[in-house]
Amino acid sequence: MPICYSIYPIKSNTGRTFKLLYSEDEYLVVDAEGINTIPHNRILYIKKGSLAVHTINFDGEKIHLHRNAHNDSDIIYTTQNSHIASIYDIENEWLYVKITEDGEDIYGWLEPEMQCSYPFCDNPCSN
Repeated sequence: MPICYSIYPIKSNTGRTFKLLYSEDEYLVVDAEGINTIPHNRILYIKKGSLAVHTINFDGEKIHLHRNAHNDSDIIYTTQNSHIASIYDIENEWLYVKITEDGEDIYGWLEPEMQCSYPFCDNPCSN
């Protein structure tokens, strides 16, 4: 069963909900069911890094980026700042993302619990 993610084009503030199915070569493969402007094939190939997801940071929680896509993996970066994270890969429900903090691009695996599923945020999800 594909996991449903709420993601949006980076240069737009209008969210859409897609089922992010898998990654293939330089593309994320998404199911765009329910988007009326796509008349035929609802499976889309979107260049990696062109879609984004908000990170969740309620109550000042720490957001960890991991080396691999599981909780036992090394934590390679920790922040308490909310981010709009560019998506580059998916493994199970984990997303391989890029965040930018203090002018530095940081890549790592973002755990599912720290991914915001609401596509119409105008700011990253936080208090």
